[in-house]
Amino acid sequence: MVNIKLVFLLLLSLLPSVGYLLVYRKLKQQWEARLERVRWMAQFSYLSYGTNVTDSHLLGEELAVSYIGDLSCIYNARSPYIRCAVNPCGSCQDCPYYRSI
Repeated sequence: MVNIKLVFLLLLSLLPSVGYLLVYRKLKQQWEARLERVRWMAQFSYLSYGTNVTDSHLLGEELAVSYIGDLSCIYNARSPYIRCAVNPCGSCQDCPYYRSI
């Protein structure tokens, strides 16, 4: 009879720890899902609102092709309509304002 009481007391004392572990695991999963959504949204806004990234695999082939001018110049407007902020009508090859990123 004493052994049964000791086992019951031991199980009763472990119950809060097991409950904590279950709640902690659930909260950790929710936190990781929320963090993943924030990462995805940050990446989406970073790529869609203009960047200094010149790699076509990061910009996507369709975005890299639609820009005019030299994307490695810091003055490039990164627009399909305007070539450059300093020299909008001129060519990038002969531009005296060319500055590499």
